[in-house]
Amino acid sequence: MRPGQSAEREKLPISTLFDVLNLLPNIHGLHLERCALCILSDPHDHQQHPPLVFPKRAVYDLQTLTFHGIIGKTAIQAITVLLSRFKYIGSLTFAGIHTTRWPLDSPLSFLFPLDGLAIESLTLEHQSMDPDSEVDGSEEVMQVLCHELQAHADLGALRELVVDVLTTELLDLASAAPHLEHINCVATSTAPPVDSARHRVALRRLTLVVPVLLRGDLGLYGASPLADLAAHLRALAVFGAAEIAICVHLCMLPSEPGEDELDVDVAVQFTLNMLEPEWHEVGEALGYYASLRMLTLEVRNMTYMPDQAYDTLLGAAAAHNLPVKYADMLRLV
Repeated sequence: MRPGQSAEREKLPISTLFDVLNLLPNIHGLHLERCALCILSDPHDHQQHPPLVFPKRAVYDLQTLTFHGIIGKTAIQAITVLLSRFKYIGSLTFAGIHTTRWPLDSPLSFLFPLDGLAIESLTLEHQSMDPDSEVDGSEEVMQVLCHELQAHADLGALRELVVDVLTTELLDLASAAPHLEHINCVATSTAPPVDSARHRVALRRLTLVVPVLLRGDLGLYGASPLADLAAHLRALAVFGAAEIAICVHLCMLPSEPGEDELDVDVAVQFTLNMLEPEWHEVGEALGYYASLRMLTLEVRNMTYMPDQAYDTLLGAAAAHNLPVKYADMLRLV
């Protein structure tokens, strides 16, 4: 392959996946990453193509099913057919879905309904693989999936929902799941559009991921992550979680051309100094959770950094600025 050329992905018909599932009846998981999934026949066009032949075994059960980096409309349509053949999926994950938008005269739809599909844990990361893309249809895919699950799936089995952004459709889906226990989402700059009259969820646990971007001597890069965290806590307080986990993702951005190399210790300390007063706002937001009995703080190093006790530093800053009630229950994990 010449430099600059992109390799064309070999098509993977879903009939092949059905063959794998039939040959391995005890398989527990299936991970499909950057696959050119396709349907070899169109069930709505029997004149030009033979009808889609379903496998011998009508329904399947899997502990884990992951779609990662699936690109293109053909692949998305193939996924809708594949999902219709499952009765139970312990953990279903969509990540990095990327496609152009569907035209208004032929919107995305499920060729076959997801009748009675039971899912215990659902992960929907609908952000585009290319943040600068102007033709990203991933959000539309997630909207249609939410509507289909709400209309036909067995949402009584759903216990956990993991998303990057809580949209109205996802909040509607969560409200339709009577036994949902845990929501995990990223505390971005936009607070969830929660309607207290429409969205009713009795959560046991709420996990909020807080991205902290550091670059050069600037320290913190971008908007204040703790202000976003406080906004999410206030918006989601209507769900009344008894356990709250704050997961800080530390990410070191590369230095710009001409900048000095990043002094990690300086950047982290500078960031802590900036964020320290904002823990007060987080403490005020926690006051909306009358049943709160557990508060945890986890710090993850998302890029290479020297081995420093950043979790201890952040934990100490939080404990020093949170009200005593929450500082006493705060745990570092």
